[in-house]
Amino acid sequence: MNSNEVLQTHASHILSHARRAGGTTLKLLGGVAIRRLYPETAEHPALQRTCKDIDFAVGKKEAKGLNQVFMDSGFAADRHFNALHGATRLLYTAGELQADVFVSVFEQCHKIVLEHRLDLLEETLPPADLVLMKLQVVQINEKDLQDLCVLLLGAELGANDAPGVINVDYLIGITSEDWGWHTTCSDSLEKLTHYAEERLPKPERASLETKIAELQQRMNGSPKSLKWKMRSALGRKMQWYELPEEARR
Repeated sequence: MNSNEVLQTHASHILSHARRAGGTTLKLLGGVAIRRLYPETAEHPALQRTCKDIDFAVGKKEAKGLNQVFMDSGFAADRHFNALHGATRLLYTAGELQADVFVSVFEQCHKIVLEHRLDLLEETLPPADLVLMKLQVVQINEKDLQDLCVLLLGAELGANDAPGVINVDYLIGITSEDWGWHTTCSDSLEKLTHYAEERLPKPERASLETKIAELQQRMNGSPKSLKWKMRSALGRKMQWYELPEEARR
């Protein structure tokens, strides 16, 4: 069993314990979630990567019951970290394996409110949220670009939240409201295009580029909020994103 399979097994155990506990909207995100949704696409030679940990999201009310869920799954709470950050983030470990839980929101370079998105799929966050979590990375790296390739090749662009559909309406709702979100996502899509040109065979590259072009067209052509227009006047002269603590080191 390789490391990704080990992570998937642990993820299944944790989700199973959460369901048995009842009332816990614990959902997978990150690389493990993406490979759970699109295992065949993730096995493409150009897109294979090893995930290092398991990421989850949970509702604010349900977070209090997680200690028992993770203890039943063989994990221990990082008491110091959880005491400091427990309102928005929790950490559990089992040996060298780490499980990171985002409580109600996912906040790195930009903020995504997850509370109303947790009941849409059985085991993972919807693909649109997984896409946004990768596009919002200002200092986007190879693993993020690989994950975006898997998402865009594995799912279709649409207007609803389903395992095989990226809800473009939801994504556009965020980028049309916030100039900063729009700018970072636009930059990331440009970087994804260049990555695909260098790494993907022609059939996959063509499919990916078609979807990227549609996303860019929808993002640029959608009506923008007054807040978006006011912030766009400042442009890039003022920083529009935050850097996660690990990126600032």
